Amino acid sequence: MNTLETLKQDHKMELLKPIYHCDTLANQLLSHLGLSYEKPLLQERALVVASSFLFTAKQIYEENRRSAKPIHIGWPHYANHWSKYPAVGGKIINSVREALEELQLIREIPETGRVFFDEGGNKSKKVTTLYSIDLRLYREFRLLDADYSDPHNIAANVSMKESFVAKQKRKDEKRPSPKLIEKQCKNLFKGDWTKAKKRI
Repeated sequence: MNTLETLKQDHKMELLKPIYHCDTLANQLLSHLGLSYEKPLLQERALVVASSFLFTAKQIYEENRRSAKPIHIGWPHYANHWSKYPAVGGKIINSVREALEELQLIREIPETGRVFFDEGGNKSKKVTTLYSIDLRLYREFRLLDADYSDPHNIAANVSMKESFVAKQKRKDEKRPSPKLIEKQCKNLFKGDWTKAKKRI
């Protein structure tokens, strides 16, 4: 069995998504890691990364109690991945990861974070860098009792107009209805959009 098949068989993953808030616990973690930023914006970004790491760790702990395969946290290293999260940024994300590694609260899984090639030398598959989470994290931070919020989701969704045929095709393919992005909503509804968000 090749390395790629072994990785698929032996590991499951929860991917880090830096979108969650749990400021009290995240502050404790950042203090423990020795991370502090003078600029409020950078500190806020670090709080989101720390909160999201703790949220993902909580999910992994709960899923590992039911899963036959060990579940690890997926933490990509390449900068392009984090461009989807411009409110946080790759630099802060990497700083938090490196601090967690230094204190051995996470440990990289061997053979992950690799690109695999086929017989013709073409890229066939990327494997995200995976980390195991040390049980000390759960004991020292009591993250299983914490509550988390996701303030990055859009407050209200507005569906795009669809033809009957397009709607049926989408439903057959089990795809969600297309939504207007927030910029489109602002341009289309002006002040009414702001009022609606405030009410929510």
